[in-house]
Amino acid sequence: MPSLGEHQAETAEGAGKVELVANAIIKIEDRIAQSPVIKRPRGTTPLIRVVALEQMGYKVDPTTGRLIKGLPLML
Repeated sequence: MPSLGEHQAETAEGAGKVELVANAIIKIEDRIAQSPVIKRPRGTTPLIRVVALEQMGYKVDPTTGRLIKGLPLML
C-alpha cells in the first residue's frame, strides 16, 4: 500500500512516528465516521481511534471494554 507520509502520533504502544496509508469510512450499527489508517505490523490487532468512536457518539466503558451508545458529535 503506498504511503501518504509519516507523522508523529500516540498509539496504544506509545508515542512515535506512524505511517499513514489511507482514509477509511467506519460504520458501527447506524453510525458512520471517517478516520486515517496507519500501517501496523502484520498480525497485530486493528484499532479504531477514540476520536472516530466519539464522532459516532460511542464511549468505551473502561471496566468492561464495551461500547456505550450516546449522541453523536456534531462537528
